[in-house]
Amino acid sequence: MSRLLLVVVFFGLWLPLQGIASSQFYFIAKPGALGAASKLGQEQGAVHLRWDILEGALPEDIEEIRLTKDGEVLGQWPVTGYKDDAEIVQIFSEQGQQQRLLQLITMLKELSLSEMQHELVSDALDFDVSAYGQELIRRLDQDVFWSHFASRQNVNIARVRNRAYLDRDIEKGREYEYRLYAIGEGKKDALIGKTTVNTGEEHSVLKVRNLRQLPIADSCDSTKDHFTVALDWLAAGETITDRASNNIQLAGYEIYRSMVDQGNSPVERDFAAEAKVLMHNGRGEIVFEGLEKVNDTLLMLDGDGTDTPEFIEARDRLSFAGLRPGDRRTYYVVGRDFAGHYGESESVVVQIPRSLPPVTPWNIESAYNSMPEGGIQLSWDSVNVKNFVVHNPDIAVCNKSDAAQTGFVEFTRTEQQQCERAFTARVDIEGYQLYRFNTFSEARGFKDSDGDGVSDAKEYAEKSQCNGSIQPLGQSDYRVLDPQIADQSGTVERKVFTDQDSDLMVGSYYWYRIASYTADGKYSLPSRPIRVLVPDLTAPPSPSVNVTRTVAGNCCQIDEINRSQPNWSFTDSVGGGSIVLLEGDNQSGGMNPEDFGSPVSRLCLSPGQIDSFWGVRGLDDVLRQLVYSKDKKDINKAYCEVDIPAGMDICKSGAWQLSQKACVEEEAVESGDVIEGPVTVTLRAIDDESCLEYYDTIAGRNTLLHTSCGTDTPGTLIFGVEHGFVCGTAVARDPSSNASAPADVPCTLAIDNNPLSPPQILSLAVEDETLRFSWRTPLQLTASTLIEIRSDVSSSDTQILSFANDGLESGRLFSDQSTNIHALLDGRDQWCIRAIAIGAQVEGGARYSEWSSSLCKTRRLTGPNEVEYLPWPKVAPLPAEEPLTVELARDYVTEEQGQEVDKQSVLIHFNELQGMFSLGNPLCEYSLGVDNTVDFSQLFFTEFHCGLAGKTRFDNSLASPFMLYRQARASSGKKGLWIQVSPLKKTLDWEASSKFGENLRYHFRDNNFVFYRKRYSDDKYESDWQLAYRDHYPYINGYDYRYQMVQFNDNHAISSWRISEWVSPGVQAGGE
Repeated sequence: MSRLLLVVVFFGLWLPLQGIASSQFYFIAKPGALGAASKLGQEQGAVHLRWDILEGALPEDIEEIRLTKDGEVLGQWPVTGYKDDAEIVQIFSEQGQQQRLLQLITMLKELSLSEMQHELVSDALDFDVSAYGQELIRRLDQDVFWSHFASRQNVNIARVRNRAYLDRDIEKGREYEYRLYAIGEGKKDALIGKTTVNTGEEHSVLKVRNLRQLPIADSCDSTKDHFTVALDWLAAGETITDRASNNIQLAGYEIYRSMVDQGNSPVERDFAAEAKVLMHNGRGEIVFEGLEKVNDTLLMLDGDGTDTPEFIEARDRLSFAGLRPGDRRTYYVVGRDFAGHYGESESVVVQIPRSLPPVTPWNIESAYNSMPEGGIQLSWDSVNVKNFVVHNPDIAVCNKSDAAQTGFVEFTRTEQQQCERAFTARVDIEGYQLYRFNTFSEARGFKDSDGDGVSDAKEYAEKSQCNGSIQPLGQSDYRVLDPQIADQSGTVERKVFTDQDSDLMVGSYYWYRIASYTADGKYSLPSRPIRVLVPDLTAPPSPSVNVTRTVAGNCCQIDEINRSQPNWSFTDSVGGGSIVLLEGDNQSGGMNPEDFGSPVSRLCLSPGQIDSFWGVRGLDDVLRQLVYSKDKKDINKAYCEVDIPAGMDICKSGAWQLSQKACVEEEAVESGDVIEGPVTVTLRAIDDESCLEYYDTIAGRNTLLHTSCGTDTPGTLIFGVEHGFVCGTAVARDPSSNASAPADVPCTLAIDNNPLSPPQILSLAVEDETLRFSWRTPLQLTASTLIEIRSDVSSSDTQILSFANDGLESGRLFSDQSTNIHALLDGRDQWCIRAIAIGAQVEGGARYSEWSSSLCKTRRLTGPNEVEYLPWPKVAPLPAEEPLTVELARDYVTEEQGQEVDKQSVLIHFNELQGMFSLGNPLCEYSLGVDNTVDFSQLFFTEFHCGLAGKTRFDNSLASPFMLYRQARASSGKKGLWIQVSPLKKTLDWEASSKFGENLRYHFRDNNFVFYRKRYSDDKYESDWQLAYRDHYPYINGYDYRYQMVQFNDNHAISSWRISEWVSPGVQAGGE
């Protein structure tokens, strides 16, 4: 290697030069070919000189750099800025610089393409190849880091930055001395570097040391290095001085892979010698025979010799090259210096690793073994080729012929994906390892790479996570030792394991995970944690069941009439009965009504006439209460109870009244009741740990309909049934999933309160003397259907048939029903049927629907091809309502200049239709001060301050849309056609005016149906809204007009109409 003298001279008078030394300034020179590595440029020699700071920038007080050779000045350049575009083109156009030019263009193009594909780079731009000089300057300005990086890879980029010089004026075998000076303020200079070069010596960067393949990419996680190649090496140079000198001139490393297996002894390659006789390609790269370059950019890494790889070739590139795990290739690592020349290479034989772990077991199910010995049972699909393909039906297998033999399934996710990029799954299983955990936190993060049962996290400190023979002391072993695993028969091959460990505690939860392992000691990742309960098989008690419905209750209240009345008065407003007065204190003892005989004696012989009883309800019970009974003979039949107000002085003073008040109460429902719904079902567990389930029969199957399991209140289940059958069973289920004996829920039929709909007649056919018909019952519970059959010949033909609806079904179809009728008598008769639905009988009596519409068929003596016509429908005449009011009005409009324009128009008032629209209250009020006069123009042109905020819409509350039509009449009396002059109106809308103040336009010109006026009241003007229609259509002078309003119903049919009198607008519109 050449002598690289890093000489830094310090002068006491120029202290800033010390910054150069602290920033690791270097000055190196290398003799060699004029060009880079390829054949072009090898004929002529040159000395490549390079200087720069390893990190940061030169001190600010250094303005220029001067380079001399043997005392002769070669050049002097500023330390800031770059060569201009023309100078850059000149540099890369020199003899022997084509390879460096192509390398520059490739570097810039790839950088631009990468930025354009990156969504975070918004200003990415492509450039024309001819403008590479401008693009280079842009990149140097944009990124200081890239500037240093690119200068190390391409010496001409360093020349553009005034950090390098190419000396062509040399003689081979001669020695030259080069000196570098820093020039500061006042042209003061100082020597900062000196080196001597012998042009007759060959020099190159050193090769890396101890190049090797790493068998494991990251600890013992073999999933990360299967089908990948990881390389590691030590930095070049035996001593620190050699390594420092080599790193300064090193641009980076290239890595090449052989295209064929070279055996255990790799072929040595001299890349520098081979490159000198080869031409570069369009990217500026040299293609070496039998080798493929595998790195995208120069690697600028100093190998550290640790287990962290310096380079990884991933699976996709290996697959693209046609390589598979187990294939063998030779890798070469060769350095390139700052001039682009190759150095010595180092090689290693690599076998592409096949360290893929087996797949994790799947479809794991747990159960409690029902055998007498008990135990927890786990089962899962056997891991093999067949089951793996069945479990993943969407994959496409690439190696169907040898997958079963090799135990490796190579597959793609879709049929279109190429097998060169296939995934691999290992299924050559030797056995299964089961792990048991007491808590979920233990199971959640567990991973066991070496199969010793200890979590990898506990073995990292001793680095024993990859060695199953080393088990750290004091750590838990979660393995189930010697698990007895058996085959389970079925459509899919499965394995089953029963854990009968005597230490398993009844009522406790355990978590299990399962891993598969291979004969060579590879363990899969464990399956997801499976929680299993060791159950207590003791059944819980059956729940309590209560079915109720809400009914009107009997409640009373005591109203105060006059507290100050001196004479005691108590009035019964509920309805003549017995009032039992109970007044208690802390005295013991008690009395019953029977102690007074029958009827109960009177306590107060006052106008209140209270049949009363005084007593005590229980010990230590302070009670003042009235118990009211409507049965005077049996006061124990209480109708209501009410607390006596504190201010009520019994039998002494005050006027009081007992009155009834509305209330509801829950009434128990008994089995077999048919009642109006809804009903409420309340289930309660006897113990605190059980939850509840309610089952009922749906389509012949016992079906779970309601549950409290998993809710915040598992011991209580309350649900309502609006209508339908309630006839199920309730069970309690404890935490071990044991179910209690079922408790019957009283069978009840709840009927909804909606009126019963009539049946739907579907068909009617008259066949000789047989009438055939069909219908469908309503979607409500019905008991039967009555069918009325009648004819137009005689009332004696009328008959009513009853058809039972078994089980109170709803929506049932009755098809192909028939009955006999008499023969045709007079050549024609008509038969009609209609139906009525009969519901279940409840407290209010029978429920039945209205009669359905009739369906009729005519029977006559007809030929085989005679057409039967339907009768023409009868339409009732449309009603005419009150006449329509029409008046003339003037519309005053303020133009831009403030001039009022008087335009006559026809207004159709709907004052009598105010009920059709929701107008609400007046929208705003204004005080006009002293001037309270209102002329006709103010009636129209006024301030719409309240409406300027937005759109106003009046809803058609009668849901009666309408249209307006107009008819013209000439002076001769001839009437024209009715023409439509308004759209179909469902709502009345007014948009806010866009103008305000003096230029405000009266909105009535653009919105037909909103009419605004002011009215004076209590010294204020109130805005009021009226309804009117302004006809915008033009008039013809001399014609009269009238208007008709047509209203429509929901079916878009005309429902009514109104018509106005004739009016003569007298508008000078011009023309006939």
